[in-house]
Amino acid sequence: MDICLSEGELPALTATSQLSQAVTLLNAGQTAQALALLQALQEPLADSADFWQLMALAYKGEALFAEAEQAFHQSIALAEQPHVLTNLANFYRQRNDHHRALPFI
Repeated sequence: MDICLSEGELPALTATSQLSQAVTLLNAGQTAQALALLQALQEPLADSADFWQLMALAYKGEALFAEAEQAFHQSIALAEQPHVLTNLANFYRQRNDHHRALPFI
């Protein structure tokens, strides 16, 4: 069986595999490497809620808290996914900002 991909499909596959690599890096605690990889993907994936969720986690891992908060909100603006809302609530809770966590619990 032959599989043919159009030109437009190939970059999407590459971006998807790079997102998977970023997840692997984040899970391994290699947040700086994950952040560098994700930053290179920002232009083609700017409309992806999952991309912004991963950016938020990478920023958080690098103690870039303002950027992490902004990325969480960008993800939620694109798609209100329960796990992202929970992660944002946990982000606020971990920063002892309980009143900001409550709306997301």
